[in-house]
Amino acid sequence: MRKISAIRIVIMAFSIAVFAAGMTLMAPRPARATDELLVSGILKSIHHTSKTITMDVKSEGCRGIRRFRVDDPSDLDGYQGKRLAFYINSSTCKGNTIYKVVRTEWEKKK
Repeated sequence: MRKISAIRIVIMAFSIAVFAAGMTLMAPRPARATDELLVSGILKSIHHTSKTITMDVKSEGCRGIRRFRVDDPSDLDGYQGKRLAFYINSSTCKGNTIYKVVRTEWEKKK
């Protein structure tokens, strides 16, 4: 059996480490897609204690009186009876489910 010099062992170890690091950088990472649905309609009421709003939704696929959870309901004071548009954290809108508002336009208008 041939003897391998210490320098060759170090070079081989370094090559393996560089190869492993390169493979880690090239490994595919799972994508994180977020489904959001644009909802628009008339703001009917604001519920500060439960942090929800009631809307008469006019958007297709989500029509009717619906409730949505918001981070800060006081941002909507003064908007009651006005038309609003925002995105919810779902691609569908079902019956009595309360969806969270994830992106809004009303902060930009203030």
